[in-house]
Amino acid sequence: SSSRLKEFKGVRDNAMDTLIAKIKAEADANDGVVSVLKNVRFAVFCILLRMCFGVDMDDETIEKVDRMMKLVVVTLDPSVDDFLPILRPFSSKKRKQAMAVRKQQIETLVPLIQKRRAIVQAGLQSNPTAAPFSYLDTLFEVQVQGRESAPSDAELVTLCSEFL
Repeated sequence: SSSRLKEFKGVRDNAMDTLIAKIKAEADANDGVVSVLKNVRFAVFCILLRMCFGVDMDDETIEKVDRMMKLVVVTLDPSVDDFLPILRPFSSKKRKQAMAVRKQQIETLVPLIQKRRAIVQAGLQSNPTAAPFSYLDTLFEVQVQGRESAPSDAELVTLCSEFL
């Protein structure tokens, strides 16, 4: 909704400031040559992270999540055994790699989920730098039909990854 978009104006402004600073720094370091696409992609990713998790992150954390998400995309790239299941027994190496990436994905995103959960439980006023709303907040309240419990952290990781 438009009111939700207005709530993220500060996030967009901050991402634009970061984008301009990164482009200036890269231009100074490379005689005016910059990679616009890489920098714009990073700025948009920063906005999506903030919208998803609603917590402040330093550049190191953002870059760690970015690397992990790129790895997820590369690992989940379709292969021949996806179309010919009879060949699946020959791809155990790919399955092991996918499991390792999933473990890394959970280890990277669960701390962000727990951080947001703690902020929501303590009340948003307890952390003035936290976003007033995030995608994750809506997932905390989800009730899956036929289940009495809320989604697990692993399920939240999957849903947040789809958002990103």
